[in-house]
Formats: sequence, C-alpha cells, structure tokens
Amino acid sequence: MRIYKEFTIESFGAWSGAVDTKRAIIDAGKADLFDQLVDDIFPDGCTETEMNDYLWFDSDSIFEMLGLDENGEEPDEDAPDLSGFADFETFCNSFGKICAGCPFEHIHGRECESLFDRAKEAATV
Repeated sequence: MRIYKEFTIESFGAWSGAVDTKRAIIDAGKADLFDQLVDDIFPDGCTETEMNDYLWFDSDSIFEMLGLDENGEEPDEDAPDLSGFADFETFCNSFGKICAGCPFEHIHGRECESLFDRAKEAATV
C-alpha cells in the first residue's frame, strides 16, 4: 500500500544528508521556488524516501536550479541576466538549441522551459 500526502519543504521531515540541503533552501529564502520546482520534477508525486534521496544526493543540481552556489548560498556574482530574453524560445536559441553552457543544461524537455519561466519571474520580483 502507498499513501501519499502533500507537504512543503518547510514541513518535510528530512533525515540524514537531506537535512543540510533542506536547511540551505529555507535559509536562502527559496522554499516556495523549490516547492514549485518539485511539482515540475515529480509531476506524479514522490514518496518521502524519494524526496529525501533527491535532497540528499542531488543537492548540487537543486542549488543550481535555485540560483545558489555549491554551498546552498547566494552566489557572490550576479545571477544570469535573463532580461534580454523575451521568452524561452529566444533564450534556448541563444545556445544554438544545444544544452552546453545553458544554466539549465542538466534538465531537458518541459522542465527546462518551466525553470526558465520561474527564474525569469524571480528575477523581476
């Protein structure tokens, strides 16, 4: 039997190595953005163990998607300027439709476009 329940990163009871990633996300003020990203990454939901493993073993990619450095902190340099891109298509075309060098190169498909939209929205707030 599987039982699913809704939770936010703030209410999630992380354990082991996931605790540090969870704390970094919350401390950086990125909890809401992370919750939105999780909905895109796991559209059919995930178990608590899957979420814990994601936080624990994929912290580098999580931090990158949230615009944080490898320590889960705001980077010293300015975030990539997305203001020159009217939409995802223009942004993606600027990389020649290949992922090398793209800030979202580890993501492909609809998740990439969704991450771009969220990053652009966060940059205008």
